[in-house]
Amino acid sequence: MKKDAKSHKDIYGGITGKTINIGMAIGITIAICTFMGYEADIHFHCSPKGIIAGALFGIVAGFVNMWEQLKKLNQHLDKENEKRKKKLPEN
Repeated sequence: MKKDAKSHKDIYGGITGKTINIGMAIGITIAICTFMGYEADIHFHCSPKGIIAGALFGIVAGFVNMWEQLKKLNQHLDKENEKRKKKLPEN
């Protein structure tokens, strides 16, 4: 096996790390936005409107970010699959 060729485990191990990273980013985004909503509630005395707005904004922002990251990951996988197809001998 060539040193520059990636093994099956290397490619899919990297995917696992990227998907875990995406999940953590969603959670952190929701938590930060909810916290900001909580702080807005305290500042403006409008509980629970700030928490609800912050949580909803965090959910939307987190899923938009997830969608973009998954599109990039899919494009990367498509490129890897094309490289593998070119290396396989034709029958």
